[in-house]
Amino acid sequence: MRYLKALIIGLFVCLTPYIVRADSGGPMLTSYDVIVTNVEGADLVDINYDGNKSTIKIKKHLDYDTIIKEIYSEEYINNELYGYSGKESAYVKLSDVKIYGNYNLSDFDNYGKGKIYVYKEGAYLYKGPSVIYGKVDGEVMIPIGEELDYQYRDDLFAYVTYNGVSGWIIIDTMYASPYEDEVSALVSTKDKGELYTIEDTYLYTLPEHGEKKEVFIPKGTIVNFQYRYYYNKAYYVEYNGTSGWIIDKVGIMENNLKLFTHLKSVDICEKAESKCTKVVGKISKNKIVPIEYGVYKDGTWYYVKYNDIKGYVYLEYYYEGSVETSYETKYELKKDAKLY
Repeated sequence: MRYLKALIIGLFVCLTPYIVRADSGGPMLTSYDVIVTNVEGADLVDINYDGNKSTIKIKKHLDYDTIIKEIYSEEYINNELYGYSGKESAYVKLSDVKIYGNYNLSDFDNYGKGKIYVYKEGAYLYKGPSVIYGKVDGEVMIPIGEELDYQYRDDLFAYVTYNGVSGWIIIDTMYASPYEDEVSALVSTKDKGELYTIEDTYLYTLPEHGEKKEVFIPKGTIVNFQYRYYYNKAYYVEYNGTSGWIIDKVGIMENNLKLFTHLKSVDICEKAESKCTKVVGKISKNKIVPIEYGVYKDGTWYYVKYNDIKGYVYLEYYYEGSVETSYETKYELKKDAKLY
């Protein structure tokens, strides 16, 4: 039989579900309508951003009992939570309104089923897919370490049931702003991947703002991980009988991932940093090189060995770059074929 090995070339990120995070605007929620409950009414406003301070300009005043449609994002502005109405093209202070109408679970089928993992205290259940719905009766908080199934979710909330009580929990995704402090659950992919520590490190109690544990992991250690924190910033592992988070100082071990230099030669750098400070070698154009692990910090870097040279190659995403990656696969040819 005739077989052809092939690389299906495309720009993608391996083991990287949370590549970037919105820097402006709030999370993309499943839109909802509100009604003005402030007896003095509510203002629709425009927001002008100027460094760390935001200037609010009143666009229109609404009377009590006025309905505002299509709130689809939320963000804190000068320490007040606002919602953005696509219908009005303006913001409204959410403390001046309440939810109007109901949501349908059938609107949340896009993501399919999955699991969430609670990694810190504060995983409260809400009555709907926004904090404006309020917490469920009794303010049910799911304890640390629970992994629960969800059937419905959007970019920020997942619908789960815990001890017979159903509600919506804030999940950690690229849209988590402005709820960083309230996020306490991860979408659980159960990758069971392998990490390679590129520097000496310790385990921590939390992926952010956690305390350092007295568990030292030396550089060059391979360890399995179960969960990842957004930005690929931290990974939950067990090492020598102790569980915790490794932060930043890791590469993700890759299996059968190849690097292809299709346009021109590329630099091999000594370190995976914000920019290449020391070039230790080059890979010629039109070469396919195995990748040992990827470092997803300060961009995406791949560790390779080429002609006895070891180092990191930077992968460019947002314009046509000189490096692409893919998994190698094998096809059976049904008839003779030419290469082009």
